[in-house]
Amino acid sequence: MAELVGYDLVVVDSPPSTGGLTRNALAASHYAVVVTEPSLFALRGTAAALDAVDAVRSDNLRLQPAGIVVNKLRATSTEHRFRLDELRQEYGSLVLDPAVPDRTAIQQAEGACVPVQAWRSQGARDVGEAMDDLLDQLLRLPVDQGPLRKGKLS
Repeated sequence: MAELVGYDLVVVDSPPSTGGLTRNALAASHYAVVVTEPSLFALRGTAAALDAVDAVRSDNLRLQPAGIVVNKLRATSTEHRFRLDELRQEYGSLVLDPAVPDRTAIQQAEGACVPVQAWRSQGARDVGEAMDDLLDQLLRLPVDQGPLRKGKLS
């Protein structure tokens, strides 16, 4: 098995489904980050995603849930705050802070084909800071030092 050398983190973004592409991405991973929105179906979708992680663990014992990222949070929305609290009650410390705020700067940056961190607005700075904080947390996760990490097959 070939190993990636010189990278602290490789992100494999897969569709929000439990299909073959997502299962293959999980099979090649050490950690899984579940991304959800603070909506009515957040608990159900998060549970399904974590179930998929558990199912793949039978073939990939190093796979662990890294956390749950809440995306597109409108802090002034009573519904969003309620759903965020619901996620925290169900999953505790697995819900990562901060949540990524919902800002129009995201769509504006996408439309301009630039990273949100390059967009010049307070909303873009808010989103960029949240993403930077989450990235810092992910980079602090322990790296597997098992036989696959050393480039050997058991």
